[in-house]
Amino acid sequence: MPTVILQADAMKILTEYRWPGNVRQLKNVTEQLSILERQKNISAEVLLKYIPKENFNPLPVLVKEGQRGNDFQNEIFYTKYF
Repeated sequence: MPTVILQADAMKILTEYRWPGNVRQLKNVTEQLSILERQKNISAEVLLKYIPKENFNPLPVLVKEGQRGNDFQNEIFYTKYF
């Protein structure tokens, strides 16, 4: 199977997306891309078809010290030093 290649604009979206479903959501998106897309050179336009629009909130995300969310944020360790 050919390797999936992300164009610079698609890579920027992947790195700036908040991933509320954490690494599981990232894994699902990458699996869908590799299986469903015939063209393996992925642009931002193609990538955005696989990322839910209602959750699209690019980084940075401000988190108050001690705040924990119910959307998998509790899997990430937050301290006042980050």
